Amino acid sequence: MFLVFAVCAFGLNAGSEIRTERRVTLSSLDDKELARAASSVMLVRSEVAIGRNGDARIVSDAGSGILVTPCHVMTARHVLGQESSALAPVTRAFTVSVFRPNERAPMRSASEDQTATLVVSGSDRGMRRSELLNDWAFMELEAPVTDRAPLLPFAGNCCSPKKSRIALAGFPVDLYDPEAPAIWIDPDCRVTERLANRILGTDCAATSGNSGGPLLISTSSGWRLGAILTRAPGPGEANPGSGQEKFAIPIDAFLKRRIGLLQESCSRRLESAAAG
Repeated sequence: MFLVFAVCAFGLNAGSEIRTERRVTLSSLDDKELARAASSVMLVRSEVAIGRNGDARIVSDAGSGILVTPCHVMTARHVLGQESSALAPVTRAFTVSVFRPNERAPMRSASEDQTATLVVSGSDRGMRRSELLNDWAFMELEAPVTDRAPLLPFAGNCCSPKKSRIALAGFPVDLYDPEAPAIWIDPDCRVTERLANRILGTDCAATSGNSGGPLLISTSSGWRLGAILTRAPGPGEANPGSGQEKFAIPIDAFLKRRIGLLQESCSRRLESAAAG
């Protein structure tokens, strides 16, 4: 489920058939309301420094994330990688890419990279529920993003299988171009099942790299955050539009409370900055 850049560039199976007919880029999406919601999606990268001096630095893992407050991004915990190693001291540095699409020239869309700090995740003491429901994390951005609205959580419970229209946004590995990264959206998919452990199954076209990206729910007041993707096929494993299992964690009352606390924290930060 990791988007590993070496794999992105060289690891795809040239013989596999990829169905991309439903997926479109943010800049070519006709639904402007959905485009505004999907603009909250960020590229999240985890950089690992191995060695006592921390001077051997490589990009290791990446995936998708969601702006949930102007100051915070939510992603899948596994996108951030492991924080310890039995072989050598390991530290992680996190980078979030904020995309600003150029509608007239999509290939020239700009991005701004900034560092982020891990605030809380499903592995922290007091935050653990079950292993499958622990795959979430929140990061705080170095600089707030104020040129777009954060993605608001869906007010109800996500989601009724095969009834609610949803969309998936992120950076799927099979469509990732390191020279011109783009947000890709499957604008019309469904939740296919709700498992006994509350994990959701979906038929959205997704591959690794979509991990941590949002399942968006269409409501009368706009698109809302219903769940985050936690599992999808890796490159060359299967057709992203096939029935292979793709799972998501619902944004339930537990996670809504976490987002609410972060909203309060961000408001205080913005007020303090405005006051000088």
